[in-house]
Amino acid sequence: MIERCEHPTASRSFVVLGVFILALGFVLRPHPSQAACGTAFGCIGDCNRSGSVTVDKILTTVNIALGIADVSQCIPGDSNCDSTVSVDEILRAVNNALNGCPLAVCGNAKLDASEDCDVGGTCIGGTNAGTPCAAETDCQGAGVCVGGPNPQLACASDAVCNPQQGGKCVHCVTSGNSVISAGGTCAANCTTETIVAVTLGAGSGAVINTGQFVAPQVPLQFSGTQILKIGKMDPATGVVPVVIPAQSVQIPAIPLDLSGSPLCACVRGVAQKTCGGTLFQPDGTPAKDCTPGFSSGDSVCTNAGLPPCTFVNGSGNAASGVIGCGGLPGVNLTFTQDSRGIQDPAQCDPFDPQFAPPKPEYPTCGEPPHVTFNSTVLGGAGSAKILDTLSIGLIPAACTGSDPTFYGSDGRFCTDDDLPSPLVRGFPKTLPFVTGTATGQMSNVNQQDGMSICECTVSGEIPCVAEHCSGPFGTQGGVVSCNNLIANQDASGLTLVTAYGALSQPGEPLPLDDIVTTVRQVLQKP
Repeated sequence: MIERCEHPTASRSFVVLGVFILALGFVLRPHPSQAACGTAFGCIGDCNRSGSVTVDKILTTVNIALGIADVSQCIPGDSNCDSTVSVDEILRAVNNALNGCPLAVCGNAKLDASEDCDVGGTCIGGTNAGTPCAAETDCQGAGVCVGGPNPQLACASDAVCNPQQGGKCVHCVTSGNSVISAGGTCAANCTTETIVAVTLGAGSGAVINTGQFVAPQVPLQFSGTQILKIGKMDPATGVVPVVIPAQSVQIPAIPLDLSGSPLCACVRGVAQKTCGGTLFQPDGTPAKDCTPGFSSGDSVCTNAGLPPCTFVNGSGNAASGVIGCGGLPGVNLTFTQDSRGIQDPAQCDPFDPQFAPPKPEYPTCGEPPHVTFNSTVLGGAGSAKILDTLSIGLIPAACTGSDPTFYGSDGRFCTDDDLPSPLVRGFPKTLPFVTGTATGQMSNVNQQDGMSICECTVSGEIPCVAEHCSGPFGTQGGVVSCNNLIANQDASGLTLVTAYGALSQPGEPLPLDDIVTTVRQVLQKP
């Protein structure tokens, strides 16, 4: 015979509590308190947020209801933030003691057990993109692929996000805080953010590789400072969320000299916005940029009948991503693009003076760019994958002067008063930065069949004949020590790299035509 065993003390305690609760129906009265609730808790009655409700915690809520204890002793017992505990709240606490607390859900705007904070999320991809949300059902229409090989693609279901490789279609997305002076804000995984200041050390810069004899390569060496805001490491996955506030990216103007002609370059961190907040529309074409200062803003989306103009990396952030303290897959990337395309229209021909240069970007001209991640190789501990939005402005003049077209009112290029034009500010590009290798190559460059921008085996051949390519242009990243990052706020060693290409675009000060650029950010402690 199987006998049912019960803990006698626990059983008697809940019987006694039942009597207390019935009595409270007659004696309960409001008891104002100075303690502020401040937020809604996910598990009513879990006073210390340990993940469970026990007898002693319920007794505390009863004492608060009777006026014996202050509500500050069990803030999660006061679910409606009225500075007292009601019979209904005690009953809900008893239910949580008997049945267990609900599992923590980051992004539901409730402070569940194991969470430091939870401010909810933002709808991304759909018709109400940019609005606050606390659940997937709060968002209408499409979502965005998170993880997997198709990040930032607008999606209707998990299927297009390649779930076999970790992709998921998410509608309500959490992100870190962009206030650069505020520590203790909320990270994407609902933990407290820590500020990590960094400088861009030796080896930081970009190399613009072109198909032109006048300027086959344009090196940009830059320095400066920025701030990483990191959450706590998830003990289950070893992942640390990170964002970079756009206002924290401070990179001085870069003077250049190209064949005796002065140039000045400016690299900016940009809080990019697109129609829907994704980088790609459902058909894979780039989402329309609506970033203030680089476009006409919200009207770009409303006039085209597209989803609302929404931040890509969270409000005010230039970058968002993760650091894998146990390693990450897919930290090697390859960029390729075909400049000519299969059926380019007439205006894509650079030798037709009516249209060239510049010629329109894809999808009018050329094939779409392809970025692939090698997901079969696991990056080492401290690997990172970060989406970072940068713009590179390049003017055909010195870095200081009096022409307001280039320098604004302060006489200096690369400051906040620069005019919002493509010539001065460039174009915002949200790029995947990794800690492995980043390589890039373009074929049929400048519409010339069989010519490529690549590492060439024949000296002086620009662009390369395809069979003379030894491989794409590349750059190497580096990992960070998670112990130093978390314990000492030291990101030294973290080296973020990317490679990307672009067809010639309106507003370029030089006839560079098609380009392939590699970028390297070497982070150090100030």
